[in-house]
Amino acid sequence: MIKELKEVLKKEAELNGDMEKVNLIEVATTISYLGYTFTEAIKKLKEAGVTIILTEEEKERRFEEIKKAHKTIEEGFDNAVFYDNGLTNGKVNMKSFESTSDIIMVHKTDYAPKNDRIESRYSGGVLHDCSVILGGEKYDFTCKSGRDTVHLSANHEVGANNGGNWNKMKYAVIIPFDDLKKYSKIESANSVDTYTRGAVKLTENSYILCPKGESGAIQKENPTVTVIEYEGEFVQGYANMLISELGYKLEFGNDYGFNDSKQANKYFDIMKNEGLTMQSHFWSEDKERETELGFVYQIVSLMKLISDKQLIEKIDREQLIADLNSQYFFELVNSVFRNDSPYYNEFIEELKKIGINISLEGIKNAFESHKDEDGCLDMPYESIVTSYMLDAIIGRNKEIITAKDIAEADKDNNTASSEIYKASNHLYIHKEHEKHIEEQ
Repeated sequence: MIKELKEVLKKEAELNGDMEKVNLIEVATTISYLGYTFTEAIKKLKEAGVTIILTEEEKERRFEEIKKAHKTIEEGFDNAVFYDNGLTNGKVNMKSFESTSDIIMVHKTDYAPKNDRIESRYSGGVLHDCSVILGGEKYDFTCKSGRDTVHLSANHEVGANNGGNWNKMKYAVIIPFDDLKKYSKIESANSVDTYTRGAVKLTENSYILCPKGESGAIQKENPTVTVIEYEGEFVQGYANMLISELGYKLEFGNDYGFNDSKQANKYFDIMKNEGLTMQSHFWSEDKERETELGFVYQIVSLMKLISDKQLIEKIDREQLIADLNSQYFFELVNSVFRNDSPYYNEFIEELKKIGINISLEGIKNAFESHKDEDGCLDMPYESIVTSYMLDAIIGRNKEIITAKDIAEADKDNNTASSEIYKASNHLYIHKEHEKHIEEQ
């Protein structure tokens, strides 16, 4: 970055015939020596139409000064809240949080933002890679994501933890907390896993860090945001550098919060005053909803696969039912057919799009057709449900779900749904064969 700034300033000095200034610029090793702060340097380079590039050397130099600043504080020099740094000869902020203006958020991803927005996987139409083994053969397919949250961390970039590993992401997005709260819907403000419902709107105070050579295309897609390139394959470390250079206090975190307990308490108090919770996404209702919507998309994609590949004709029916249920197909269907599922109607509509029609009434009829004289089922619950779904694929079920159907089913206390619900001991089954990488 300093290299680009020196070139811009040298050209200006040469045009003015100020060779003494040219000589001073050539020997400068820091931005502040040139009379600029970090943000002023960015503005200068943008006005000159010059690509801003952060180097590995600049990143390492900044971290060394941050380490020195922390060591100074640890040694008891509490008044030494600032420390000169090697790149800008500016300051390393070591002050405690006082308000939301001291907080900046980081999102790491392999998907570059578009239209000044960080899309959730759901709103962005991201596809997951899935696979299933049927009739002894493995079949790969994709399904839409039900994850409609965007995840960020406060005053540091998240690394590897129990939820995943973000060390090899290509992009980092930085946005002040106040902007995030104003323009996006924050569901939880956990310091190491803040998340929003739906997409995040980026502002003129936001930054996107991208690999060298990509800034032109990304800037075109995000005209409001400042785009900065970096050297290297992955963005790891550059967001932390940028946070510190912008004058925010860089924090370090673990799976549960900041390592610094005093800062963690300050942060908690600030979020409490903002009326925000700090719940874990993993145990939240949002996570449950996303999981269930993911089930919907996986069932639909799997049924389309069976239809497209004509597997009902190719694989023995009993074997196909057994294979499907051994890989949680019944549990997936069961979770959507529960009485309180918020995604039942969406499930029906998604299946309609691929020419498959099912209904609660149809399920109930399927149960009735498998009862003997004593009212006992002649097949296991899960086999009846799976068989019904296979019949739907080949068009044997002609029911079209309507509001009247749902009302009648509700009137009958959703008998079929209740029977399915009782038949399963667990509703939310994590699918080992599904590629599921969470972003932050």
